[in-house]
Amino acid sequence: MAMRPKVKLGVLAAVGAAAVALTTAVAVPSEAASGPAPVSAGSRYLALGDSIPFGYRESNAVNAPNYAKPGTMVGYPFLVAHDLGLRLTNASCPGETAASFIKAGNIDHGCSAQGDGTPGGYRTLFPLHTTYASSTQSQLQYARAFLKKYPGTRLVTLQIGANDGLRCIENGNCNTPAQQATLAQRVINRLTTILNSIIKQGGYKGQLVLVNYYSVNSASAQVTGQSQLLNNAEASVARNYSNVTIADAFSRFANASKNAAGNDTCTAGLETFLTATGSNENCGIHPSLAGHALIASAVERVVRKS
Repeated sequence: MAMRPKVKLGVLAAVGAAAVALTTAVAVPSEAASGPAPVSAGSRYLALGDSIPFGYRESNAVNAPNYAKPGTMVGYPFLVAHDLGLRLTNASCPGETAASFIKAGNIDHGCSAQGDGTPGGYRTLFPLHTTYASSTQSQLQYARAFLKKYPGTRLVTLQIGANDGLRCIENGNCNTPAQQATLAQRVINRLTTILNSIIKQGGYKGQLVLVNYYSVNSASAQVTGQSQLLNNAEASVARNYSNVTIADAFSRFANASKNAAGNDTCTAGLETFLTATGSNENCGIHPSLAGHALIASAVERVVRKS
């Protein structure tokens, strides 16, 4: 669900700070290596994750969203599919955590339940891009069923984990280094569970692209550095799988923000612009269409094409 701008600096910060003790710097691949079959026009593409791949916009965003019509919310998977001529199924859900991705009913931040854990999450109130089999089917279960039905699927993208950090912060459980380390390890464990289920148990042999998280405030060296630490933790999981690569959205946003006033992601036009909120923030934390185009370019760079 929508996240207040006043907390946006802390979302990735807590996870990233914890990741420094768990990982070393991992180089992000600059281009796709040989391996899984390349995509071609007409190949199936499954997009998974949270509000970013969904194309979610805050309720007070300029160009207000119509949550009853998910087709009006355009995320980077749509752009990737358009550019490469792929058949897209977008199963992402705003507010999904890595925990609720695995099992519906697990700790959530707005997909199946509200941010405080009470019933009435996004997929309860509004339609997703994709219809699930039931209210209890998790995104992972949907993905497994989809890939079994369409074994020729050539591309899966996944972006997940930031909402686990946000939930931890809002509950006051990420204040100490020990708490942050615990959260980071949980995210790593959950992502490993997801990839094992799709690739090892599920037998998916196509390309799987993990999309990393951009800095929500590129004007802050501290937040930017901590975001990179979170992405290094993600990369440390990815390197255990031969058909997994990283789409480096982080670098695309950083480079595009260099010439903006104050080196700021918001003034660079990469995040949603908000109407008056009573705060000093003009932007949300979700990508604008320009931001989604940058993420799409990062994905397309690592996808093997025929």
